Formats: sequence, C-alpha cells, structure tokens
Amino acid sequence: LEQWINLHQRQSANDYLRLGEELQKQGEWNRALQHTERALLVYRRTLPNENHPLVARCLNNLGAIYDAQGDVNRSFEFYEKAVQ
Repeated sequence: LEQWINLHQRQSANDYLRLGEELQKQGEWNRALQHTERALLVYRRTLPNENHPLVARCLNNLGAIYDAQGDVNRSFEFYEKAVQ
C-alpha cells in the first residue's frame, strides 16, 4: 500500500512539474514557482535520495524562474543545488 501511495504522489508531482514548466513558457512566473515548489516537495518526500534527476530538474527550473524574475542571487543558489 505504501508503495502505491508513493507512486501516486510521484505521479502528482510529475503533473505539477509539467504544469510548472508550461507556466514558465507562458511567463506566469508566480504560478510556475508554486507548482514547481510543490513538485519538489513531493519528490523529496517520495524519492529515495536528493540526487534524483527529477529533484535536479525542479531545482534547475526554480533557478530559471528566479532568474527570469531578476533575482540572480536566488537563481544561482538553485542552479548550484541542481548540479550537486
């Protein structure tokens, strides 16, 4: 049962991530940020470790969102975490 719940939650995170990426393309930065952060939260709870490619993808996307909003320092923090 726990594996099924994790799988379902991860699928929801995938949906949040894809929606966040689509919102990024449309320039809806605040909504993109919300969905990407939600995806990251679920991935961190359900994936076996922080070094998973989906976690890195979220971190990279967050860096891009902050960069687009002009927050270069914050974007750099996320880009740096994404490549660790």
